[in-house]
Amino acid sequence: MNLTRTDYVGQIRPLLAQYDALTATHDYRLSEFEGDETREGYGDTRFSNSLEAEAFLAQLVTHLRTLVGDPPPGTAHTLSFEGVNRHDGEGEFYFVVNGTDLRDAARTLLTLPGFHYWISEQATYVPDDERDDSAPVDVLYLPDKSHPGVTRFPHDDLRSEQSAPVFAPGNVPALPLSILD
Repeated sequence: MNLTRTDYVGQIRPLLAQYDALTATHDYRLSEFEGDETREGYGDTRFSNSLEAEAFLAQLVTHLRTLVGDPPPGTAHTLSFEGVNRHDGEGEFYFVVNGTDLRDAARTLLTLPGFHYWISEQATYVPDDERDDSAPVDVLYLPDKSHPGVTRFPHDDLRSEQSAPVFAPGNVPALPLSILD
C-alpha cells in the first residue's frame, strides 16, 4: 500500500518521450553516413549529437532531483500505529522515515503528506453521526513496536516524500501529538 500522491510516472513519461525523440533525431542525422563513417561531416554530426545528449542528461538529472530531492538526513526508522480498524481486529500500520533518532523520525513523520493522507483516511471510518471534528482521530502510536531500521512487515516507505519539497497540509484532522511523548 503506497499512500503518496505524487504522480512520479506521469512526470517521468514526458522525459522518456523527449529522450525517444532525441534518439530518433540523432539516428536520422547519422543515417546518411551509414556504411561510410569516414565521410566528411560524420565526426561533426556525432559531436553535435553528443552535445545535445549531454544537455538533455543535465536537464533529466535536474528534473529527477526536483522530484525526489536530496537524500534525507539520518537513518531509517519504523514508526508503528493502529488505526480505527483495530476495533475490527486489523493489525498495525508501519511507516518508514529517516531521522537522527526515533523522536526526530516521529517529528518528521508528522509533516509528510502520506501520513496526513493516512490520518485523513482514518477519520473517514467514523460514521458521520458519530464524527466529532474537534476530537483527534482514533489513532494509536505504538512506541514499543517502533524502532530504528526498516520493518520486515509491509510498510509505507515515506523517505522519498521526506526528500520532496515541504508539504503544507490543508484541511487535515488533528495529528496524534502523543507521538512525540
